[in-house]
Amino acid sequence: MRLLLTDGDARQGLPFLKAFKKAGHHITIICFTRLSPGYLSRYPDRRLIFPDIEYAPKEFEEKLFKHLDETKYDVILPFGHFDAKFCVEHKERLLKYALVPIMDYEHFMLAYDKGTTMDFCMKNNIPCPTTYFPEREDVESIISRAKFPLWVKPRIGVGALGQRRINSPQELREYYSACGKDINNIIIQEFIPHTNELVCHTFWDKDSQMKACIILKKPRYFPPTGGTHTALVSVHMPQVVENCKRLFQGLGITGIADADMVIDSRDGQAKFFEINPRVSCGIKIGFFAGINYADMWLKFAYGQGIEPHLEYEKGLYLRNLCQEILWYLYCGKELRRHTDPPFFKFFGKNVVYQTIALDDPLTFIGFVLNMLKRYSSPNARAAKFSKKYNDK
Repeated sequence: MRLLLTDGDARQGLPFLKAFKKAGHHITIICFTRLSPGYLSRYPDRRLIFPDIEYAPKEFEEKLFKHLDETKYDVILPFGHFDAKFCVEHKERLLKYALVPIMDYEHFMLAYDKGTTMDFCMKNNIPCPTTYFPEREDVESIISRAKFPLWVKPRIGVGALGQRRINSPQELREYYSACGKDINNIIIQEFIPHTNELVCHTFWDKDSQMKACIILKKPRYFPPTGGTHTALVSVHMPQVVENCKRLFQGLGITGIADADMVIDSRDGQAKFFEINPRVSCGIKIGFFAGINYADMWLKFAYGQGIEPHLEYEKGLYLRNLCQEILWYLYCGKELRRHTDPPFFKFFGKNVVYQTIALDDPLTFIGFVLNMLKRYSSPNARAAKFSKKYNDK
């Protein structure tokens, strides 16, 4: 089978590369730099350099369709945020060239838009932060009902960019005034005091039936005040699995997707705050648990039956070594002392690394060099070190 992977910069593609190659498929990977983990991996049969889809989407589009006119593929597979959205938006055109196993635009946007997700949760009694919608009510109405502090975030966005804490009614009024008409693209939520965040990695067949689900705790972040998780640990939480079913099936989600949650320290409930309708960077822990997402994805593409894989070992430990080191350097002594699992647990049968693999060693070098290049920009560093959701 001839496969085209559309984002070799995305580290979440690495376990798929290995699985696809092991299954005997021919792999072509699109990268935006020769420093990409995917470009330096041993597994692709062909590597292509394209304009970066994030910064030059039109140029990416032109080059992709020119390439597809010249080269035949069986399946096109998106891995990152921007290429997944691109494939959804251009799915009908792409289907003229190959299968594209990603949900349709309508259902993708239901998950992609945090406002839609939260609205569905509140209407169906699925645990989530109380959410207010500026397009439905004015600032004074929200102030009269809400308890401060609040959290504001874009309905559509990547990571925690554009998110901030609002501490008082006057601060919210000033925020409304500064946003102007753009306030309708924002949601306002109760601020949830919490100590833990979770993510569930899932796979759904064409009828939105769950075929895989692994619940993961996020023990550490970088920056330490809250940001990208640096490690994941598998946990068993049956009620969270049931809530995932209600949410994902209600929205008609198919294929690969994940959801992020916080555990509310007031009532102990895991509350959803967003869905990512794409492959996530921590998915390697699912492969480590024996879930063959690569095989599931291709069977999904061809409309074949998918065997469920819902059992997994508790305590599996995935680490991103670069970000773990940064966490250790920037966090305080108190965090180091109480972190669980221990920071210095580097080896063991249940420990796996996100970008380190002895059978594919250059990918880690590519990841490090790519991050150094990315964060050489002052704007990128400023965004990374800004306060995130975890600002308790």
